[in-house]
Amino acid sequence: MTTEPVQYIIWNPEGKTPPRVRFDDPARARAEAERLAGAHLGQAFYICQLVSVTQTGPVTTRELVQPEPPAQPAAGATYRIADLECDTYADVFVPLGEVLTGQKLVDAFLEVDPECARTLADLADGLVDSVLRHHEVTRIGAFRLRRLEQS
Repeated sequence: MTTEPVQYIIWNPEGKTPPRVRFDDPARARAEAERLAGAHLGQAFYICQLVSVTQTGPVTTRELVQPEPPAQPAAGATYRIADLECDTYADVFVPLGEVLTGQKLVDAFLEVDPECARTLADLADGLVDSVLRHHEVTRIGAFRLRRLEQS
């Protein structure tokens, strides 16, 4: 299997020509889709991630694989875990050389709201995995986790 960098195209179902411009960066594709939507009121512009390409002579298919970002250790960072239903939160500082874990989230939340911490215990590892993998705010159930700062 040959892999190539993932690319994005913008597709307009009302368009008269197939999309030709490809974007390596999803943020640039989004900006272009928003620009096009502003120029063509009432039309939809879809950002499509290309996942494979099939060609003839002989027929071959190449997968276009987006590399999984490596899990970044949460060393030297502060994270905020919030329970949106109870309107409570706890900040967790992860010193340099340590890694954020679900148990650290639960321990921090136990001091603030022991009742909610029991619910968090079932979700904490999923929150941590999602934030480390995608580097963004994650919400699972009533809980939200985000990185506040990195030192």
